[in-house]
Amino acid sequence: MAEGEDYGTRLARFWAPNRFALLWLVLSLAPLFFFQTFVHEGLHWLTTVAEGGDPTLIPFAHFNENPFGGGQNRNGATEDPLGFIAMPQVVCLVLLVVLIVVFVATSPPWWWLRTFLTWWYAGIALDLLANTYGALVGQPPGGTDWAVFAAQSGLGTARALSWTILLVILSQLAWIRFSRWHVNRPQARGFREFRGFAVFLAIVSAIAVVVSHTIDHPDIVRNGFFWLCWIWQLLSLVGFLVYLAWATKRA
Repeated sequence: MAEGEDYGTRLARFWAPNRFALLWLVLSLAPLFFFQTFVHEGLHWLTTVAEGGDPTLIPFAHFNENPFGGGQNRNGATEDPLGFIAMPQVVCLVLLVVLIVVFVATSPPWWWLRTFLTWWYAGIALDLLANTYGALVGQPPGGTDWAVFAAQSGLGTARALSWTILLVILSQLAWIRFSRWHVNRPQARGFREFRGFAVFLAIVSAIAVVVSHTIDHPDIVRNGFFWLCWIWQLLSLVGFLVYLAWATKRA
């Protein structure tokens, strides 16, 4: 909107153009969890296929025996992985930089595109932080991608890349000052006007609910952690469908 917006307003409105946009960002956390897990594990899967392997993609939260040693609760897995173990982190860092360039240099007028890009930006940033924080000042947690990467490439390399990722994420505090993202910001939308985004979220949660049961592997343990995440996705799906029925009827 106005060029004269102060720093704090620009930063706040990046994440919350209005109170309903912020509410929908919170409501979308379950599908975001699955979506980014699918992206992360999908990159492991593609890397393994490129190396000639035959991996099993398990893109939903579950408990399993970690192929690198030690059983643990996990967001997802790619069984029998090959190739560069840090490929998801490197690709997601590149994607994060691309999104920052979009935020700095452009201001698309389509609210659905802006909402999606902000949503995915949050997912990528959270994924990167969750996977690399351990190497910032210490050792990455054993059995994780980052622990394997540190063992293969050296702790110094893993630590340097971890700090690079953190600084890129924190760079928003600087680039938000001159970003064009606030220019031509679409007008505030009411709660009932997020139907298009809700359709997308419902599709993502529906996929999560289905593949959590259609994909199987001997290492998967569907314990309490799995069911908690599955019920979260199911409740989100039901909530989006109820919202769509209500919002469509009231439109």
